[in-house]
Amino acid sequence: MPQERALWSFAMYGRVRRAVVLGYEDLSQLPLTTIYAALYCAAEPQHPEHLLSGEWQGAALADLMAEAELQPGANSAVIYGADGSQLALP
Repeated sequence: MPQERALWSFAMYGRVRRAVVLGYEDLSQLPLTTIYAALYCAAEPQHPEHLLSGEWQGAALADLMAEAELQPGANSAVIYGADGSQLALP
Protein backbone atom coordinates (compact mmCIF):
# COMPACT_ATOMS: atom_id res chain seq x y z
CA MET A 1 0.00 0.00 0.00
CA PRO A 2 1.46 3.40 -0.92
CA GLN A 3 2.38 5.53 2.10
CA GLU A 4 -0.18 8.29 1.37
CA ARG A 5 -3.03 5.77 1.36
CA ALA A 6 -2.08 4.65 4.87
CA LEU A 7 -3.11 8.12 6.11
CA TRP A 8 -6.61 7.93 4.63
CA SER A 9 -9.39 6.99 6.99
CA PHE A 10 -12.97 7.85 7.81
CA ALA A 11 -14.38 7.74 11.32
CA MET A 12 -17.85 8.59 12.54
CA TYR A 13 -18.47 8.59 16.28
CA GLY A 14 -20.21 10.69 18.91
CA ARG A 15 -24.00 10.78 18.58
CA VAL A 16 -24.17 7.48 16.73
CA ARG A 17 -25.41 4.04 17.75
CA ARG A 18 -22.41 2.35 16.15
CA ALA A 19 -18.98 3.93 15.62
CA VAL A 20 -17.68 3.54 12.07
CA VAL A 21 -13.96 3.53 11.26
CA LEU A 22 -12.94 2.74 7.70
CA GLY A 23 -9.51 2.73 6.08
CA TYR A 24 -8.75 3.57 2.47
CA GLU A 25 -9.22 -0.03 1.33
CA ASP A 26 -12.58 -0.25 3.14
CA LEU A 27 -13.77 2.98 1.50
CA SER A 28 -12.59 1.85 -1.93
CA GLN A 29 -14.83 -1.25 -1.67
CA LEU A 30 -18.04 0.79 -1.20
CA PRO A 31 -20.35 1.67 -4.10
CA LEU A 32 -19.31 4.86 -5.86
CA THR A 33 -21.46 7.96 -6.12
CA THR A 34 -20.62 10.72 -8.59
CA ILE A 35 -21.81 14.30 -8.07
CA TYR A 36 -20.96 17.74 -9.42
CA ALA A 37 -20.46 20.01 -6.42
CA ALA A 38 -18.52 22.80 -4.75
CA LEU A 39 -15.13 21.46 -3.67
CA TYR A 40 -13.15 23.03 -0.83
CA CYS A 41 -9.36 22.72 -0.74
CA ALA A 42 -8.50 22.54 2.97
CA ALA A 43 -4.79 22.30 2.16
CA GLU A 44 -4.78 25.83 0.72
CA PRO A 45 -7.49 27.75 2.67
CA GLN A 46 -5.88 31.15 2.00
CA HIS A 47 -5.63 30.59 -1.75
CA PRO A 48 -8.18 32.73 -3.66
CA GLU A 49 -9.40 29.65 -5.52
CA HIS A 50 -9.75 27.31 -2.51
CA LEU A 51 -13.43 26.86 -3.36
CA LEU A 52 -14.01 25.42 -6.82
CA SER A 53 -16.64 23.31 -8.49
CA GLY A 54 -16.10 19.97 -10.12
CA GLU A 55 -16.98 16.32 -10.29
CA TRP A 56 -16.46 14.29 -7.12
CA GLN A 57 -16.62 10.52 -6.86
CA GLY A 58 -16.61 8.40 -3.74
CA ALA A 59 -18.71 6.75 -1.05
CA ALA A 60 -21.98 8.56 -0.34
CA LEU A 61 -22.00 10.21 3.08
CA ALA A 62 -25.67 9.24 3.48
CA ASP A 63 -24.66 5.56 3.24
CA LEU A 64 -21.95 6.04 5.88
CA MET A 65 -24.36 7.89 8.18
CA ALA A 66 -26.89 5.07 7.80
CA GLU A 67 -24.19 2.56 8.76
CA ALA A 68 -23.42 4.55 11.93
CA GLU A 69 -27.12 4.99 12.79
CA LEU A 70 -27.14 8.64 13.83
CA GLN A 71 -28.93 9.40 17.08
CA PRO A 72 -31.42 12.25 17.53
CA GLY A 73 -29.61 15.52 18.10
CA ALA A 74 -26.68 14.72 15.81
CA ASN A 75 -26.35 17.97 13.88
CA SER A 76 -22.73 18.73 13.08
CA ALA A 77 -19.41 17.22 12.06
CA VAL A 78 -15.73 18.09 12.24
CA ILE A 79 -13.45 16.94 9.47
CA TYR A 80 -9.81 16.42 10.49
CA GLY A 81 -7.17 16.38 7.76
CA ALA A 82 -3.97 14.35 7.94
CA ASP A 83 -2.11 17.67 7.68
CA GLY A 84 -3.72 18.93 10.91
CA SER A 85 -6.40 21.02 9.22
CA GLN A 86 -9.93 21.04 10.64
CA LEU A 87 -13.26 22.02 9.11
CA ALA A 88 -16.43 22.28 11.22
CA LEU A 89 -19.69 21.68 9.36
CA PRO A 90 -23.24 22.21 10.68
